[in-house]
Amino acid sequence: MGLANLVSLSRIPLSLGGSYAVTIGAYGASLVLFVLVMISDLLDGLIAKRMGPTLLGAKIDFGSDLFSELVFFLSLLLVEAIPLYVATAVFLRITLQVIFISRSNPLITNGSLTLKVQKRKRVSTVLTWSTLFFVLLSLVVKEGARPLYDGLTLVAFPYIYFPLCFSMELLSISLLFQELMGKPVNK
Repeated sequence: MGLANLVSLSRIPLSLGGSYAVTIGAYGASLVLFVLVMISDLLDGLIAKRMGPTLLGAKIDFGSDLFSELVFFLSLLLVEAIPLYVATAVFLRITLQVIFISRSNPLITNGSLTLKVQKRKRVSTVLTWSTLFFVLLSLVVKEGARPLYDGLTLVAFPYIYFPLCFSMELLSISLLFQELMGKPVNK
């Protein structure tokens, strides 16, 4: 097992620890663990590019990303920090991605490995992970910076950020459905 795969797999215990921290109200610890999850995602990609990507590595990275998203969103849903409609869209997208990746074949072109589903994954991952980051950050600043917390939770999240996240999740779901049905998707 290569270094990139070990870095990818490190996201699993980090995510479990961060999610547990959310459920017990240790939001600062959860935010730190989530930042480590994001750093590990960046590092494994850099290491894989330098050492050469593998099919196993791509699947481990993808699975670790989905696992991290799932457990963090679930824990935030449990403490009522995100609305049910956003969590439902995320869970549906993750389910479809798992179905899609299990049915799709990797493409090897010019010695580089890509997975069809990962071509559109970057935008979704950035939005999803930024949502998690800002929700966790709002929980951390809740006591120390009440005006910032109120601005995030009363205005930015319900009227801007959550609808944007929900819309992007619906777009991802739509693209996954099209690909699952074998219809070509404009790139």
